[in-house]
Amino acid sequence: MKLVGYIKEFKECMLTIPVYSDGKNYYYHMLDDCFRVIGFSKINNLQYYLPIRCIDKFTYGSVGAVVFIGLNNHIIAGKANKVIYNIKKYLQYNTKPKEYLFAKEEISDVEDEIKRKNN
Repeated sequence: MKLVGYIKEFKECMLTIPVYSDGKNYYYHMLDDCFRVIGFSKINNLQYYLPIRCIDKFTYGSVGAVVFIGLNNHIIAGKANKVIYNIKKYLQYNTKPKEYLFAKEEISDVEDEIKRKNN
């Protein structure tokens, strides 16, 4: 599976829902508590979809994708373990400490889930 897009975000500086494709159909991912892919769920009615380009490929057991939409539609997307640091730095350098607290907490939660895999 390849990460091919996301569901349009409704607020800036937030994670949104990644969309995968096998070349024929579109899918959401299902993740375990360590943020590993345990399945893909076919999307029958794709709405609010926006395409992106990403070279990462995803299989069962791999770390899932995250798609972060920052200020002015700045996109950071890919395997969570590869891009989570970039998202944290983006938020650190482009927002005030008391801004976007929910997004910062969500990013920290994803990072913690990924770390569980390695412990």
